[in-house]
Amino acid sequence: MSAAQLGWDTTMNIYLPVSNTIRPSYKVGNKFEGVHGNGRYNIHWVIDVDDKKGKLEKYVAVSIISAIRSAEICARSTVVFEVIKYNERENPKQTYALKRYWRPIRGGDPELYPTEGRIYEILDGVDLKHIIAYADIEIDGHLDTTFELSRRNLVIQRYKPPVDKPAGPKIRETDADAENHVDKRQDVSALNPTTVVPIDRCHTYILMPMGESIRRFCDLLEVLSCFQDYVEELQHGNNELIIHRDVSTGNLLIFERSDGKTFGRVMDYDHAKKAKEKIDITSYIRDLSSSELDIERKALQTILSHERRRKADNVVVGLNRQVDNEVLDRALKWFPEPIIGALYIAAVAKSTGLGNNASEKSICLSDLGWDEKDGVDKWPDFANRKHGPGERT
Repeated sequence: MSAAQLGWDTTMNIYLPVSNTIRPSYKVGNKFEGVHGNGRYNIHWVIDVDDKKGKLEKYVAVSIISAIRSAEICARSTVVFEVIKYNERENPKQTYALKRYWRPIRGGDPELYPTEGRIYEILDGVDLKHIIAYADIEIDGHLDTTFELSRRNLVIQRYKPPVDKPAGPKIRETDADAENHVDKRQDVSALNPTTVVPIDRCHTYILMPMGESIRRFCDLLEVLSCFQDYVEELQHGNNELIIHRDVSTGNLLIFERSDGKTFGRVMDYDHAKKAKEKIDITSYIRDLSSSELDIERKALQTILSHERRRKADNVVVGLNRQVDNEVLDRALKWFPEPIIGALYIAAVAKSTGLGNNASEKSICLSDLGWDEKDGVDKWPDFANRKHGPGERT
């Protein structure tokens, strides 16, 4: 049997910088030469990437950015490498991020269930901006999937946490045995059988520009500028019927243009959802008569008033500043109960400092951003979208 038939990924080899050679990992074992020491985070993998022009471009890993659960050959592991072009290794011109992961294979309408790479195409149009290239990995001319080669018959032995063993020191992702501590799963017998059925997956890569986390900003102006970019991108995704669903500081990146200026971009759309059409959310507006509106407006005013403070979930609702009737009426139309509308108005007012000064004019629609003439009245409709297999969906 060939190395591929035995489960080895032949699109990846190990670069030995001392001897300046490339060898398959199964011929190197644990005797590789890492520039920055031993451990799998220092292995210099040489990885084939399809340049979409009929030939393969080799990239060499400078470091591994993330590799949690990568020891599981058929699991949900995602490995992100920092790479440079192999033919530029002596004088690299640019660094890239190369993400390799196992995307779930599912049937259904491809327009409703696009891959992450396809979502980037929808967002960016003809000219890709988020990524440089993406493709499913092929080995010996066949897609590398969990139902091909010998992988289908492999069974992962789940980790069983020790009984009555005190918790040890905090484990870092870069520790050599991180998986033994981080991947503490429940016993299979205690889980819902529908969530532990093996899921067919396809090995996929995405080559991206290398960015910096928003946590490494230079100044406040850069933060504000990048967050404007993030909001505009998420709004653009909404217009394309896409919701990200995994926005975090780790997925908000800063990139540098050729002129030295920076911009923000939201990355990692592998949990995103896409719809086929929009639903009119104005149908959720409450239809209140004038008498009902008067009664609920008074109730809302009472909750928000400085004289009659209330607490809900340990949050003081009372404000030192008056609120316009237009704001109250808008809240009562959209929120099912006065207390919910009051909590929202108070939270926004206090987080922005709007509710501190009682001598200022009343809080109006524009203070809360509710005066948009082209406000959102439609939202992607996910009613016909079914969740995929597995516990994470």
